[in-house]
Amino acid sequence: MRHAALAALVGLLLTLSPVAHAQPACTYPAGFDALTETMTAELRTIRTSAGLPALRHEPRLSRAAMSHACWMARTDTLSHRGAGRSRMTNRIESAGYAYSGAAENIAQGYDTTGEVLTAWMRSSGHRRNLLNQKLNEYGLGYAVAPNGRPYWVIVMARPR
Repeated sequence: MRHAALAALVGLLLTLSPVAHAQPACTYPAGFDALTETMTAELRTIRTSAGLPALRHEPRLSRAAMSHACWMARTDTLSHRGAGRSRMTNRIESAGYAYSGAAENIAQGYDTTGEVLTAWMRSSGHRRNLLNQKLNEYGLGYAVAPNGRPYWVIVMARPR
């Protein structure tokens, strides 16, 4: 519990810092709901083909994923470490999600959900995350850098 409170405080301090205010706000892109619906359907196909239940979309996980996708696009950086050296767990907790297990996939340069999922399924670690039977919810983040390069984040978790 203290860890979650500390993560929330760090998140609040980052938002109040002058550096955070100098950063442009990142918003969900137009068509994000349709993008999420497409991702949900494609994930369902991948997981049910492997004999696993579909992942449910979870808005708090999308907030965590979106904040990281925005940071990566803003800094044109592909990294699991984010703003203020945050980790996936910090971002999930800051979004108000209590989890018992979680995983994160990131990518850059893919234009569609199908392309990024194909790339993740070809990578053993990313594939293992997508097919983790212990995880049952997901959130999606998608942002485009000023140079036009798309950044993707998917966070999968199981609530406590």
